[in-house]
Amino acid sequence: MKILYVEDDLSGTLDRLIRLFSKYLNKKAVDDLRSLTNDEYGGTTDEIKEVVESTNIIEIADSFPDALQKLVNDYERYACFIVDRNLIDKKPYSFQEINQIDHNYDEALYEKYREREGDYLLVWLGTKSPSVLQKFNFLSAYPKDHIRGIETIQTFIDMKKFKEEQFFDK
Repeated sequence: MKILYVEDDLSGTLDRLIRLFSKYLNKKAVDDLRSLTNDEYGGTTDEIKEVVESTNIIEIADSFPDALQKLVNDYERYACFIVDRNLIDKKPYSFQEINQIDHNYDEALYEKYREREGDYLLVWLGTKSPSVLQKFNFLSAYPKDHIRGIETIQTFIDMKKFKEEQFFDK
């Protein structure tokens, strides 16, 4: 089982990566990430992914299409999901790109979840398997009450399938 970490701004979150995953990263991986932190540009997405994914425990999705593809194809293989809520700032995507992955994703959903793509991932998982929500954690600079689809998520909270404690401030 793996951890799926979904974040579109990897170079801006190296300290958080180290903090979140230090117990899964070996000393060399931590040192490599710290050296990328000291790099003027913070390292490329591919460099960061290579270091973190070398653990064979953590898998990174750095865009909404990439994350949705991983969930649609194989969400059961992940023991934990750590998801940033806004996934369009660094990695723009098109409606058509998402619709090819999830045919239920229409223009209304695109408008509703634009700039809160992590909310869509939570709702998508909850409708497939509510029990998997216990493995889902949000990274957000926004309060819980700003979730798109809050009614659905509140239902998951009421059913004890999701907890407010699964929200983490960025």
